[in-house]
Amino acid sequence: MKATKIFFSILLLTPFLYAKEFIVNSKNSKANFQLMYQKSKVIDGSFQDITGLIIFDEKENIIKSLQGSVDTDSVTTQNKDLTALIIGEKILNNKKYPEIEFNADKITDDKVFGDIKINGVKRNIEFDIVNSGVFLDKLYISMNTTLKRSNFDLSWDVLDSLGSSAVSNDIKVTINMEATLQNELNFQQTKEKRKK
Repeated sequence: MKATKIFFSILLLTPFLYAKEFIVNSKNSKANFQLMYQKSKVIDGSFQDITGLIIFDEKENIIKSLQGSVDTDSVTTQNKDLTALIIGEKILNNKKYPEIEFNADKITDDKVFGDIKINGVKRNIEFDIVNSGVFLDKLYISMNTTLKRSNFDLSWDVLDSLGSSAVSNDIKVTINMEATLQNELNFQQTKEKRKK
């Protein structure tokens, strides 16, 4: 009887035996975004400060879970005035909302579904994902999606000659991540250090 319980316990644990924790390397990871201004001009920007924890099964080459955040005051764009506008009170309001957070609730081979919280507003969204696997204890992942500014109350009070918004509602987002094999304790310590 005891042997049978042990056998079934092993069966239940087997899917997690090869799952390991990887911490996103902020220096080699970026969250890039792009939107249109006056229908022809491209506005490019990126978040430089990313943290995250990924549970990855190397044997099956499967992402088991994914959570992460970016610091809103780590935005960079083409010019300082634009950067100040984006992180300011009218758009991202970095003093009130210092982070954009994402937690995956479903992951397939090429899709990630989960809750993202921007400007205090939480929405369930879908990312396309490319899992490039592990090389030298580093995991490489790329994700992309298109967000609607209006879904997150991201106002941009610039109007064209017809009175419509001069800035596109669509925001293209691409996240490229390098994550290092690690443990959860070090992940928490790393995040706490970054906030000091």
